[in-house]
Amino acid sequence: MFSKNWLHYWRDECGYTIKPVSETNDVRIYDQQQFIMYAHFADEAYQKIDYI
Repeated sequence: MFSKNWLHYWRDECGYTIKPVSETNDVRIYDQQQFIMYAHFADEAYQKIDYI
C-alpha cells in the first residue's frame, strides 16, 4: 500500500499553508491567503486521507 505524507507534500513541495481545524482530523489548505482545499483524514496522524 502506498502512503504519502500529504501535509509535507502540500507545505514543503507545493508551498501551501496548512491550518488545522480544531477538534477534528481536518485541515484547511491555503495558497497565499486564498483558501483552496479542505481535507479530512481518517486518523489523527494525518496519513489516511478520507476526502478532499
